[in-house]
Amino acid sequence: MERTVNLWTPFEHTPCLGSGAIAGISICSPDQTEGPYPSFGNEAQHGPHVVARSVDALASHLHIDKGALKTVRQVHGKAVLCLRRGDNRDTRSVEADAIVSDNPHDVLGIKVADCCAILMVDVDRRVVAACHSGWRGTALGIAVATIEAMEKVYGVQRNHVRAWLSPCASGLRYRVGDDVAKLFPRSSVPLTDGGWLYDNAAEIRLQLREAGVERVTVDGRCTIDDSRFHSYRREGAQAGRTLAFIKLAKDGEPTGTELV
Repeated sequence: MERTVNLWTPFEHTPCLGSGAIAGISICSPDQTEGPYPSFGNEAQHGPHVVARSVDALASHLHIDKGALKTVRQVHGKAVLCLRRGDNRDTRSVEADAIVSDNPHDVLGIKVADCCAILMVDVDRRVVAACHSGWRGTALGIAVATIEAMEKVYGVQRNHVRAWLSPCASGLRYRVGDDVAKLFPRSSVPLTDGGWLYDNAAEIRLQLREAGVERVTVDGRCTIDDSRFHSYRREGAQAGRTLAFIKLAKDGEPTGTELV
């Protein structure tokens, strides 16, 4: 997969969603001396200045107003928040695990730390979506629920959707117990000691393909191994949060490699 990254910028862009969307993910520099940066984690846990600094950095990078960033209170469920043009509410307290919008001013953001962020776009209908899928969300089918909402509310056609699956805990390192593995028999591999390795991205990709989304790109990097991304498995309860973001590209707005 092609990636674009500066030396050093706190955001990496993914061009695989095409020219109609600006999408990417925050990254941490291993040389930062003031703790992991950026982090879009909980303000009470990491301090409001850390989150505010991260939002400021994203707003500056994308040349947007800070209020354009739309995030939700993620609860490992399958609720989908649908935004339309002119809906300017503060969404941060809304319990949901996916956001969809046809507003070119909205930047949709999903916070992850080993879970998978799924970014989607239908360029023809001018609709973008972002959803959060740990194993609980994957078991509930949050990715397919998002596709269904895009179809019902915005008239999206599934075979027109492109999807990108972010770095997440990989099938090489994501150890789970029987309770999780039994939910995903086609994406879990047994270990000799009785445990299992579960590939969340592989399962999500299968679900999306079965739902009619043919163009699915899996990033493949493992957040447990890669210190550029926050990891609950690696950092514990104090782990920060990586932000995956997506917005519609306006006419003439640079996308992909032109941004960095």
